[in-house]
Amino acid sequence: MYIRRGTATLVALIVLGMTGQALALDGYQDRRGFFTRVGVGGTANKVCHTECGDRHLGLALRLRAGVGLNQHFTGDFGVHLTSSKGEATNALFGDSERSISGIFLGANYYVGNGLYGRLSLGLSQLEETATLLGGSVVAIDTKLAVEETGLAYGAEMGFELFANADWAVAISADIELHQYDDFDAQLFTLAITGTHY
Repeated sequence: MYIRRGTATLVALIVLGMTGQALALDGYQDRRGFFTRVGVGGTANKVCHTECGDRHLGLALRLRAGVGLNQHFTGDFGVHLTSSKGEATNALFGDSERSISGIFLGANYYVGNGLYGRLSLGLSQLEETATLLGGSVVAIDTKLAVEETGLAYGAEMGFELFANADWAVAISADIELHQYDDFDAQLFTLAITGTHY
């Protein structure tokens, strides 16, 4: 009697264990349906006015939400925020703080091993304020700051690895071109991204 119960319990545990693993594998790398994505990283950017200024270094934050159509294609809507410090553009004088933000629509294409490519298009906002070393705001031609709105285009390459059936982590590098009336901005970003599918 006890041997039968013990054997039945052992068989049930083995079957449940195998079923659990099979279910986990079935959900593994499942990109279909709604997902949210958060990315942080370092960014280098430069702004070109009449000539290109020195490169700024700073931080980048990305928030995205989207839908996976299948295992290979996802589309999303997101916000990109960057903040950096460096030498001002040649429209201003001295050092400056620069923020470049954007609202983007994007699409990812994944190959089987987790490698992916991304294209995005959006609206961009650039704000830059120049300061002297003493902290006072300076300007040339009565400009205290530069503020521009324009279009942005981006291309990204990365590698995504699933930690479990719901969470994936990616490392990526991307280039964005932001075009304004008086400026062009170029951004290069290295980021780590977490996605909940």
